[in-house]
Formats: sequence, structure tokens, C-alpha cells
Amino acid sequence: MQDFKQWYQSSIKLLYSNYWFLTSEESTLALGSDDKFVCLWNVKQNNKKLNWMVIRTSSTLADNSICLRDVKTGYQKVKFDLHSDSVQSVCFSPDCTTLASGSYDNSILLWDMKKRQLKAKFEGHNKKIQTVCFCPDGTLVSGSLDNSIHLWDLKTGQQKAKLEGHTNGILSVCFSTDGTTVASGSCDKFIRLWDIMTRKKKAKLEGNKGGINSICFSPDGSTLVSGSVDKPICLWNVRTAQKKTNLMVIVVLFIQYVFLLTVQQKHREP
Repeated sequence: MQDFKQWYQSSIKLLYSNYWFLTSEESTLALGSDDKFVCLWNVKQNNKKLNWMVIRTSSTLADNSICLRDVKTGYQKVKFDLHSDSVQSVCFSPDCTTLASGSYDNSILLWDMKKRQLKAKFEGHNKKIQTVCFCPDGTLVSGSLDNSIHLWDLKTGQQKAKLEGHTNGILSVCFSTDGTTVASGSCDKFIRLWDIMTRKKKAKLEGNKGGINSICFSPDGSTLVSGSVDKPICLWNVRTAQKKTNLMVIVVLFIQYVFLLTVQQKHREP
């Protein structure tokens, strides 16, 4: 049976940080690629569970839609198609009642998962939205190519805060598990850590030579993992804002899978 490494080397073209998702029980990993396929992987057994093709209106442009699929069968359950440009990022709220989608049309749409319909539209960025992410308390954060990070109140639909400091577009954002810190990765090659309460920058992580495509906090919040176009995966000490180590790989955007395997291996060691 084909394992992840074999598939990864033979099939994948380009994997973006916004196109993968690890289920809450950490048993299934979903990832999407420019080869137009979405694959579901059994993380524990390291084999493919399901593979389905994403139909597009053309060979080069996405159809600007969001599809919900049955994980067991791969069949499409519902399709949302109100964005007017490519959808770059999607994220479920902690209670799974709302889905947020960020698009190159500069807007964020919130979808009611029970009614299967649009519930709100957030506007405030003046350039393409690259990434969206929910905080454990339900606050939504978005990053845009306008160099800014916005915090949104879902109840009012209003912008709670605007975090500025990056000098180029935001490619990735991630909340710490305790919801006190948001990390942002940018085309300016820096990672910034922000205090959610004070809305101030806590730290600036330096050392990458390319844009930061993907970032992820460890479950205990002590380590931040980043993947950038200069190819190393970097492990950062969140408390000291210092780099722990680099992990050199050919393609680094699939960083959460690598991190999960590292953690599991450490747990197995005596």
C-alpha cells in the first residue's frame, strides 16, 4: 500500500499551508494540492484513506467555491459559491457552527453550518485575503496582502483590532492554544507574535530568508513551527523568541504533519 512519502514524492505538485487540516482526534489528515486532488490520510497507519478530484471551471483558475464533502464517501454535500474570486483559506469556528472563508475578492464570508447559508460578510482589508483562523474563544483573525492582520467580533461583525507592523503581505496566521497569542508569517520574511489583550507586538522572530508560508503552535504553546520558501522548517522557542533548530527538507509547507510525527516519536522514546 502506498504510504505518505511515496505519494508525496510521486504525485504532489504544490501544497499550501491553507490547504491541509488535521482532525481533532489527530487520526485523519486532509490536504489539497495544485494537482487538483484532495487526499485523506490515516495518520496513525500512514496510508491513504480517500482521494477525490476537485472539479474546476478551468485548468488554471479555481471556481471561487467552497465544497463540503462527506469524509467517508468523498461525495459533495453542499457547495458555497458567493465569492467573486479565488478562496484562499477556510476555517471552522471552535463549536463548528460557523465556517469562515477568506478570498482574493478582499472579503471574509461567514457560513451557517446548520442552515447551510451565508450569515455575514466582513469587509475591511483592501487587498487579497490570504489566511483566516479562529481563536479558541471564537474571535476570528485574518491576514491580507495589505500587510495587516484584523481581529473580528463574530457577534457584531465589527473589527475589534488591526495589527500592523509587517512590511509585506501576510501569508499565515495561527492562535496559540490558550488564545493569548497570535502568530503571523509574512512575505517580509519575519514572524511576529502579538498579545491579544494589549494588541501589541510581543516578539519578532528573525532568521528566515524567504516568505513565511505556514506557522503552527505546539499543543503546549511553547514551540512555534514555521515553513518558508527558503526551505527549512524552523522550530522557535516562543518564550525567548529564539530559533531552536532548522529541519532541511525538499518541500516544507506540510509542516504540521512533520511536527506531529516528531511529537509521536518522542512519546514513544523511553
